[in-house]
Amino acid sequence: MRQEMAALPDPRVQPNPAFSIVGVDYAGPFDVLQAKGSGVRTTKGYVAIFVCFSSKAVHIELVGDCSTESFLGALTRFTGRRGPTTNIWSDNATTFRGADTELKRLLQAAEIDWGRIKGSLAERGIKWTFIPPRAPHFGGLWETAVRSMKLHLRRVIGPRHLTYEELNTLLVDIERVLNSRPLAPPTGDVDDLEALTPSHLANARSLNSIPQLNKAHLSLEPARHWDLVRRLRDHFWERWSREYLHTLQQRAKWNRPHPNLEEGDVVVVVDPSLMKEYEHWPLGRVVKTYPGPDGRVRVAEVRTTHGSYVRPVVKLVLLPCSRQGGRPTPAQGDGSSQEV
Repeated sequence: MRQEMAALPDPRVQPNPAFSIVGVDYAGPFDVLQAKGSGVRTTKGYVAIFVCFSSKAVHIELVGDCSTESFLGALTRFTGRRGPTTNIWSDNATTFRGADTELKRLLQAAEIDWGRIKGSLAERGIKWTFIPPRAPHFGGLWETAVRSMKLHLRRVIGPRHLTYEELNTLLVDIERVLNSRPLAPPTGDVDDLEALTPSHLANARSLNSIPQLNKAHLSLEPARHWDLVRRLRDHFWERWSREYLHTLQQRAKWNRPHPNLEEGDVVVVVDPSLMKEYEHWPLGRVVKTYPGPDGRVRVAEVRTTHGSYVRPVVKLVLLPCSRQGGRPTPAQGDGSSQEV
């Protein structure tokens, strides 16, 4: 099945304070030297990446393991440096395991107390939102950040191993590079040749620029200094709405509406993990649908003989025989095709 791509969530197109709403994902494991010298043993390190919804700025934290304490520690360091956050988005709780096979296995075996994490977040006034299971395209924002981080990391270190301090320093530099990527091309203004970057929105300046001392401002009153900073931030957010927002309206695929799944529809659940476990794709019946704000169903709950699963519609194949009469199914010639 397929469905028209939904509009972006409101936090992606609203000028919220940087890092007030973020997506988070894990990457790793990476081999980390316990000390310098020959014959030194290595241990495992992991990377937590926080991505700002509105500015696409990233914050990278190196963590020692996949425990609840390590994640809460990374979250504390993140909010201590970037300010309070109100909402965190991530992969589903059962699949919050990054993209690497070993990381999936380790996180699955780790004693992560999600109830404790949610309780700690609630005490800080933070809401946690999970995307549907087996739906990585719902979290493309942080999946892209993880891929970019790993690309830069592999280019720099290759097969070498670094100490914890060296790897942490390198990750901070990769964070600077990612936050210096242009969000939109430079404008035609000859007096403004610098492209808008996530750093402009998060820090009110480019991380690649050399600070210029303007002696005319040294005698300003504190209130006027604050007004200068405020006007700088307003300028960058105005550029964000003028130069960057319209680029988010482009859709490379899924740009046409299709009939919604309905309760009672018979579907095949396309899931490699279920195929490996049961040696076939389970046949099930839709028992609940989850329409978006536009009324389009992109997620559904399917009951099979092996249990119930919540899946995106792109992981479901509607059987032509599941509907008798009514509006046409894809197999009845509405111009769409089934996508497996």
